[in-house]
Amino acid sequence: MPETTVITETVKGVKITKTASIKPHGETDAPTKKVTLVIDFDGTTLASVFESAVRSDVIKWQGNNRDNFDNIVDGSTIQRKFSAPPVAVVTEEDGKQAFRNKLASFDTDEERQAYIDETLKNVQK
Repeated sequence: MPETTVITETVKGVKITKTASIKPHGETDAPTKKVTLVIDFDGTTLASVFESAVRSDVIKWQGNNRDNFDNIVDGSTIQRKFSAPPVAVVTEEDGKQAFRNKLASFDTDEERQAYIDETLKNVQK
């Protein structure tokens, strides 16, 4: 059995900020609202943070290995290397170019202006 380290240290003073968007349930044409979530880890153990981080990896592994079920030994240990999903980094220039490309995709000045107005409205929220 592999050696296991139990991480009992408590997190102090750590907050992670993440921007998210939300729509009402089941309404695909509804407007999107953007919010900033501030997740406070104060008082949480490192073990629970790591467990949460690998939860989706475990579910993905289970789904990908159902066809291999007969070859999996009950009670066996399977080792996997953790890797965080890549994070997209958008430079200011990339953002400006994406905005220009979007504007160029509209056929009329009215459509372009409506897009500009909607973008400004979302930025000012």
